[in-house]
Parts: sequence; C-alpha cells; structure tokens
Amino acid sequence: MILKGNRAKGILVLDSTPIYSGILQGGMYDECFTTEEILGEIAHIRGLQETVSTRLGSGILKVGSASSDSTRRIIELVGKLGEGKLSKADLSILALTLDLKENGFEPTLVSDDFSIQNLAKSLSLSYLSYTSKGIKRGIVWILYCPACGRTVDRVHSKECEICGSTLKRRPKNRASSDYLSEKL
Repeated sequence: MILKGNRAKGILVLDSTPIYSGILQGGMYDECFTTEEILGEIAHIRGLQETVSTRLGSGILKVGSASSDSTRRIIELVGKLGEGKLSKADLSILALTLDLKENGFEPTLVSDDFSIQNLAKSLSLSYLSYTSKGIKRGIVWILYCPACGRTVDRVHSKECEICGSTLKRRPKNRASSDYLSEKL
C-alpha cells in the first residue's frame, strides 16, 4: 500500500475491528474489500450499518468472496502454524486477500488479530494493524501438556492423551516470514 499525503493508495481488506473502529468514516483509502462473514460479525452494532451501507452504495467498500482453493490453503496453514482459534470470518478475509494478491493486485489486510497477522506474514501478504502495534515476527505454535511435558501435534486437541491435563500453547520458535516460508 502506498501512502500519499493522508490517503492510502491501493486495496484494503478489512477485518471487523477497523470497520467498527471507524476506518470507513475517515475516507483515507481508495478501495476497500471485506466479506459477508465480516459483515455478519458487525451486523449487531447500532449506527454502523448506515456507514457501511453508504460505502457499499458508493462502491468504496466491496464485498468479496474467496475461492475454495485459497480457503483450503489457509486452513492447511492454520494447522501447520498451530493457529487453532480462527473463525470462518477470519479465514474468509485471509483467503480473499490471498486471492486478490494472486490475481495481480496489491492488497493490504487490515486487522488487529495477531493470529490473522501471523498467517498473513507467513504467506507474505501485506498487513497493517489498525488500533494496536501488531506482530513483529511470525510464530509457529505447539501444544504441550504442563503436567507431563508431552508435546502434541494435533492442533485441535484439548486434553493430554497420557494424563488428561488441559493442553496449553507456546511458541515452537519465533521466526521470520522467510523461515516460515521455507518450513511450510
């Protein structure tokens, strides 16, 4: 994304936080995309629907949908990185950003969600945080048992198969996106 004065040139792909935090009211962008799933997450916020409708009507905000191939790739990456807490909405904006990039655009994903940023970084997708600092390095997560010390490969396991304790998550390594790309 290119900053020119106080305006962003390029395509922004918006998660829910920047939308309900006011990014659509500022007019500091040329074109924004989001997904039906994200709009569903913010549908209950009173007063925001008028702004969203106005931006949709003007063509500044567009609703896109991701290909099944990109969605599948994101889901596979979630497992490889150990990111187990993503909603359908989170998957949808990551996959949409990937589709836009693979179709020759230069999208920037705007999200304060560290898991989304971690996945974007590992895919070499441009991302910005809207209300927080954001991540600096990519992380590959592992699950482990705090009682017996066993590590677990399955991302969606909740209990240790050996002792029954609740599993916890820790970084396997803190890595640059180059390292992540090589390992994936």
